[in-house]
Amino acid sequence: MVAIFSNDSQQQGAGVKLNLRHRVRNMPLGKDQALRPVYEAVANAFDAIEECHTANKSHRVVVRVVRGQPPAGTLLDGLSGGVGPVTGFDVVDTGVGFTRENFDSFSEADSPRKVSSGGKGVGRLLWLKAFEKAVIESVYHDGAALQHRNIVFNLEHGVREVGNGVATDHSEGTLLRLVGLQPAYSCPQRTEILANRLIEHHLEQLLVSSKVQFLLVDEQCGVEMDLRKHFENHYQCDTLDVTFKVRKRLFKLKHYLVRGAIGSHQLAFCARRRFVTAYALSNHIRDLKTALKRPALGEVFYFGMVTGKALNEWVNETRSDFNFASADSFTDEPTGDEILARACQEVRGYLTDDLSRMRTQKQERIRNVVASKAPEMRAVVNRHEELVDSLAINASETEILTALAGRHFADRDEMKQLHAELMKLAKAGEMLEAGKKRLIERYASAAQQENLVALGAFTCHRKAVVDVLTSLLSAGDDGTHQLEEAVHQIIFPLRKTSDGVSLDHCNLWLIDERLNWHRYLASDTRADKLDPINPEPGKEGKEPDIIVFHEAYSTSETTQNPVCVTIIEFKRPGREAYDDDENPHKQIKEYAKLIRRGKARDHQGRMIPGDETTRFFGFIVADMTEKLRRLLKEEGYKEQPNGALYSYEEGLCLQIETLTYAQMLDSATRRNRAYFKQLGMPDL
Repeated sequence: MVAIFSNDSQQQGAGVKLNLRHRVRNMPLGKDQALRPVYEAVANAFDAIEECHTANKSHRVVVRVVRGQPPAGTLLDGLSGGVGPVTGFDVVDTGVGFTRENFDSFSEADSPRKVSSGGKGVGRLLWLKAFEKAVIESVYHDGAALQHRNIVFNLEHGVREVGNGVATDHSEGTLLRLVGLQPAYSCPQRTEILANRLIEHHLEQLLVSSKVQFLLVDEQCGVEMDLRKHFENHYQCDTLDVTFKVRKRLFKLKHYLVRGAIGSHQLAFCARRRFVTAYALSNHIRDLKTALKRPALGEVFYFGMVTGKALNEWVNETRSDFNFASADSFTDEPTGDEILARACQEVRGYLTDDLSRMRTQKQERIRNVVASKAPEMRAVVNRHEELVDSLAINASETEILTALAGRHFADRDEMKQLHAELMKLAKAGEMLEAGKKRLIERYASAAQQENLVALGAFTCHRKAVVDVLTSLLSAGDDGTHQLEEAVHQIIFPLRKTSDGVSLDHCNLWLIDERLNWHRYLASDTRADKLDPINPEPGKEGKEPDIIVFHEAYSTSETTQNPVCVTIIEFKRPGREAYDDDENPHKQIKEYAKLIRRGKARDHQGRMIPGDETTRFFGFIVADMTEKLRRLLKEEGYKEQPNGALYSYEEGLCLQIETLTYAQMLDSATRRNRAYFKQLGMPDL
């Protein structure tokens, strides 16, 4: 037998030695696992009570939190002032105590005494991993007499019995003090968290040892908590265990629904009535990221406990993990991943109603986000139901939209690949009817979705433009309107040509659909905003707000002149005053004359060709005030039934009509209303 009475070693027989300091140093214990030695102490306390055969004795296990001095000026982990950090724990039990047999076993490294019940004989070594020392005061029966034994256990001296003798005025039991939490280890500070951790790690003891009182005392916080009552009040468990099989091994799963500070859904693997390791279920069942809502319980979290003979066999010596078979092993034993996957399947079955309800809520949220932020993506949502499963229940708007965009781009790539495959088969003459039909159907489905998304994006853009312009053209608190340039910027950016403006920033469709159509779609036409048009190089320019050419022009003598030119003049919304130089009719007429005479140059200094065959269209976009109406009437304008004015200059082939901002928005809205309605977009 090798004892651990000292740090140096104890020797027997052929000189086998144990170095306690190195033995403890080599034991694995994460820096955030300072409570694991406490769990070992509590488990030993329950074991000691099981060994006690005193009749009619009420038993209890008490965990007392030991705290240091409160820090000056700071609060710990949400605690109130006057509460110091956790420095140790006392564990008190009314069990059998440190009898001679128990003391000898405690003094023996890797003691086999509890092997039959799953003991590893090394749990107490964890005490010295996270704490400076353990101090034990125990009272036990030696025959009919009560004896006491005092022990100090540390790295320097190992196990030392510092006192023993006859006990007076004491009852059977043990006080274990874990003293001096090592600075490298972190420990939860809030009593409620400590309570939940103790319950989770000792669920089986609570269920099996139903008559043992289990208390948590935190004097600095003024808390004395009955953990059994806390368990009964906050943990709801099923009456039956679920048994499942993985390969040839059987396992049991007990379901719990927990109210309180657990904060996440967990699945625990246990061995020999000890909690060993836990898995966050949100990593395996995507929707389990938020609390479940049960009518009778409120918000709860799921906690599952997996046990089995195999887990008892595979747990490591510190009960911190399992020695599962690897995926490439030659045994027929299940791997840890296989057991976890099968257990998660059972959890899904148990939470079927909750998961179904959460999926419905998630679908509704995705639809709402799409309706309000990206209606063009409805086709993607309808085609890909699996997107609902790929997103978390608490996914943000950004995460939802990013997932939809990613799926959309993947669909576009798929459509391109299908197209390439069709073309390849066609060229090779291998378009067999059955294969061709399947490919064409897949391609048509992908193309239809792409078209729906594109149409949706097109409609969303137009609705946004109409809404923004409506807001801009509304009077502010002081009764003024936005200036002409702001509206101009939306319809077509200032001081830009078509070569430098993307399609999304050209909104000439607000005035006339044909302007945008030619600009966007006709590959043999070109639309340029020229700013300024100069009658002669070096002289002050004439600047139409927007000028559009409906045929490409060039300085080449062989190129035909523009067939049609559109000139647009904006006037500030709400403008009242117009002098002769700012007469929009005269401005448009002057621009047309310059182009007709071939005197105009573009912004690069090139001549703009024009002749008597060139037709001109002009738009005056302005609020129709009485002064502007009178001014245009004097120029010979006539009124249309809708209130707009128009004029035709026969000598210039120039037709001009007026368009108020209200008419422009009303016309644009009516032309696009069917699309807006289809995507569920209400009028502003």
